Amino acid sequence: MEPILLVLAAGLGLRYGGLKQLEKFGPLRRTLLQYSLQTALHHGYARAVCTVLEKNVAAMEELLRPLRTHMSIELAIQNLADGPASIPPGREKPWGTAHAVYAARHLLPSPFTIVNADDCYGEEAWEAMANVRSRCGSGAALVAYRLEKTLSPNGPVSRGVCQLAGGRLASIREFHKICRDGLGNIVDGPTGTVFSGNEPVSMNFWHLPPLFLRFLEKDGVKFFSHTAELAAGEWALPDAVGRWMAATGTPVLGLVTESPWCGVTHPEDRIWVEGFLHRPLTGDGGEL
Repeated sequence: MEPILLVLAAGLGLRYGGLKQLEKFGPLRRTLLQYSLQTALHHGYARAVCTVLEKNVAAMEELLRPLRTHMSIELAIQNLADGPASIPPGREKPWGTAHAVYAARHLLPSPFTIVNADDCYGEEAWEAMANVRSRCGSGAALVAYRLEKTLSPNGPVSRGVCQLAGGRLASIREFHKICRDGLGNIVDGPTGTVFSGNEPVSMNFWHLPPLFLRFLEKDGVKFFSHTAELAAGEWALPDAVGRWMAATGTPVLGLVTESPWCGVTHPEDRIWVEGFLHRPLTGDGGEL
């Protein structure tokens, strides 16, 4: 089966102060979503699904219109009322990256590769994904990065910190405020965890089978039954994958790439991204 690209593009950009998925960067003035779609097309993805919020559908349709002459692109709406269990009213922000994947469940009949709309993964990482995807077949895989290469110089970030063993993902845990302290140490503020910077981390560059979506349904029921988490908690994809592995024993191939990476979390990150995208990118010939 041909793989599907799933782009998570429903974030609110609260720390950035706007919709990162619609911001244009680089010499070609494109969004990071457009760069990812073009690179994916170069690597054999002919179909994509983008998870978006309903209020952003019109803007996203306008952005994607010229791209649809090159690949099939569908939108999945991340609706706050669409969940695997009864969701209490009153919340305005999305329920997290696992919920964004869940929102696209009806459009993912075959294995799918996930990317964030506000990240640029680098050509070497896409080659690594092609390699690990060919090895896992209809199974699961993750292309991870070194933590120190994914930090923002402008503030804290959320990262899924991984442990790999024998070429497989052994465990993953999400930390939400990782940054360098005044002494240059890499720490997670809420937990006080200190990192070396060499740890593999997930940037949501996953390849997953449709079987995962069945587990996600069950996992969501459990998540939404814990009412204490509902006010501010997020149904995070790395945590859901970790629970899937633990519950089913499903192996997830893990590969660490040394590829450069860039992304936008804070407004000041724009300068960093502009510099990154002024370097030549494979497949970036302007045809999209």
